[in-house]
Amino acid sequence: MSDETKPAPFERESEVSSLGAMSRAPGGLLEGVIARKYRMTKLLGQGGMGEVYRAQHLTLGIDVAVKVMHSHVAVQSEFARRFAREARAVSVLNHPNIVRVLDFGADDGLPYIVMEFLRGEALQDRIEREPGPLPLAEVRDVMTAALAALDLAHEAGVVHRDLKPDNIFLAEEGGRTVPKLVDFGLAHVDDRVDAGPALTKTEMIAGTPDYMSPEQCRSLRVGPSSDLYAMGCVLTTLLQRRPPFEGQSTIDLITKHMFSPVPPLARPDGAEPVPEALERLRLDLLAKDPADRPTTAAETSRRLVEALDPSSLARRMEGRDDRAPHDRAARVAFEPAARAPAKTEGGRVGVVTASSTRALGDAHQQGLAMQGITLEPATPSSEVVVIDAGADLEAARAALGARAPGQRALVCLSGLDVERMNQLIAAGAADALGAPVAVDALVKKLSRLLRRKR
Repeated sequence: MSDETKPAPFERESEVSSLGAMSRAPGGLLEGVIARKYRMTKLLGQGGMGEVYRAQHLTLGIDVAVKVMHSHVAVQSEFARRFAREARAVSVLNHPNIVRVLDFGADDGLPYIVMEFLRGEALQDRIEREPGPLPLAEVRDVMTAALAALDLAHEAGVVHRDLKPDNIFLAEEGGRTVPKLVDFGLAHVDDRVDAGPALTKTEMIAGTPDYMSPEQCRSLRVGPSSDLYAMGCVLTTLLQRRPPFEGQSTIDLITKHMFSPVPPLARPDGAEPVPEALERLRLDLLAKDPADRPTTAAETSRRLVEALDPSSLARRMEGRDDRAPHDRAARVAFEPAARAPAKTEGGRVGVVTASSTRALGDAHQQGLAMQGITLEPATPSSEVVVIDAGADLEAARAALGARAPGQRALVCLSGLDVERMNQLIAAGAADALGAPVAVDALVKKLSRLLRRKR
């Protein structure tokens, strides 16, 4: 529908009631009026669940954003419930740093959510526009605003579960930039209205792999601590323009979140130096165990502000030897790689061949030997074992069940995916690698297991 053919805003209810329903244009996009109140004007974005349009409230003449489910998705009760929960989740969160929900309903069976229309850009776009990392003052402003919103959400029983720079919007309001959390489509809500079964099954992975906590990667129940882990990933992206882990596939990323140490922060030459206290906070947020992360979003925000306040930082550094053990460990982890180069741990590793088809060969044995790691038949005294299961998942699980007590096991398995990874972890695997197995990846994982046994 062209601008010339669009009706002007209506002032009389009778005129609004006479409008026709919305329809699909030849290109598949919605046009017309939804719920007799909102005239679609522009498609803003679309995804697997639905589309978001800029629209105009006919009686008020104001712009709003309307999120509409795809018709083929709306007929599935689980997704319709999720959509309704998103509306209720945001409607109970009255905070300047959370997008406001103005209306919710269904038009001819098509659910919609009406939200305030935001002018500005996503944080991800802001990061990509800047040639280097954002100024630390801007990092502070974005993080503290998002954490303030999270603190309110968590107090209300809402866990976002999909925090990332794309879901933090930098809205322009009255000449100011106001960060706002958006897209609560994956949020977990303590919902009294909908007390039905859980919307995310235990075997399902929901979220964005670059920003998912280890427990979310394992499809376990998540709480506020999982959002704080995601904020640690966001903080890392703000400081180095990319998330903490990179991978060639989803399973590679998930494996790194669950098992790999957090890489040192990569700052370009000439960038503002990152205070040690801020790096300690980043590492604490990215702790594998939720119990090792900051307790609340409010605590995280306080530590972030103190880390970027030189006078406060100086006062805290005076008592640095009295800090908790994990703080001291984080300080050591912050030392640049040039000062503390990573070393490959040599040792002896037992091998369990669990299938007639094999994932490991002579090249792997030779590559490990060059790094001081010897493969030998596994015995009850082997503290670290590698289970070569070929493509046989059941053989891998059986071998894990037959291990001697205390043995750490790395499983090499063809066709490794999220579901198989979860089954291996549940069976007791300390780590897993998909075949074909790269020698350098095998060296890294076995070295880590050898270090952990000492």
